[in-house]
Amino acid sequence: MRKPEDLAHLFAEIMNSHDAARFAELVSEDYVNHNPFVEPGRAGLIRFMARWFEGVPDTRVEVDDVLVAGDSVVGRFTYRGRHSGMLMGAPPSGAEVCRPAIDPGAGRSPRRSAASSSVTFSASMSS
Repeated sequence: MRKPEDLAHLFAEIMNSHDAARFAELVSEDYVNHNPFVEPGRAGLIRFMARWFEGVPDTRVEVDDVLVAGDSVVGRFTYRGRHSGMLMGAPPSGAEVCRPAIDPGAGRSPRRSAASSSVTFSASMSS
């Protein structure tokens, strides 16, 4: 079983791999994401992340902090990349994206919901 803090590092590893299908390692089939651009469930997240990686193909995510309390974990991340493809209806701007995010997750069951993507994936494309 993974330690709660491992989830934050797995999340960053998946983001840095640019392989949207790897989110199956992290979230359950009934995953809930609060970003209006993300369809329900694991499949919705995978489709969205595939589009994210098309829009920001050089995405890099750094783990800044990991806080653990009991079986809960919160990761503080920094996202970086260049908006060079279509993303959430926005044409490529060429803008550099540098976005801090805080994502809470459940440590006991890494396949439940590992990120509150309403913060993470609704990054403004303007710099």
